[in-house]
Amino acid sequence: MTEEQRREALEKARAARAAAKEARLMLSRGEVDPIDVLQDPEGPFARLRVRSFLTAIPGVGTLIAYRLMDAAGISQNKKVGGLGCRQREALTTKLKTVAGR
Repeated sequence: MTEEQRREALEKARAARAAAKEARLMLSRGEVDPIDVLQDPEGPFARLRVRSFLTAIPGVGTLIAYRLMDAAGISQNKKVGGLGCRQREALTTKLKTVAGR
């Protein structure tokens, strides 16, 4: 890679990390409903890891996130946008019971 390509790649990575951080903050502040995000993930939400997505929700910590993912049959490295329809459905159902929604 040339120096210019390297700088462009670094800037692109910074922008992606900033977008992911903003998405997690929106979830933690309650500005976005996690159930709605699961039904139709778009933009930075689709690129979030499921574990990171779940732990950003108020009331869901690391242990609960792992249990939810295990119950729904979701790999630890899966991204929200890569979930299948059955996995989304299972996670939505489990999330409703845990978060009291």
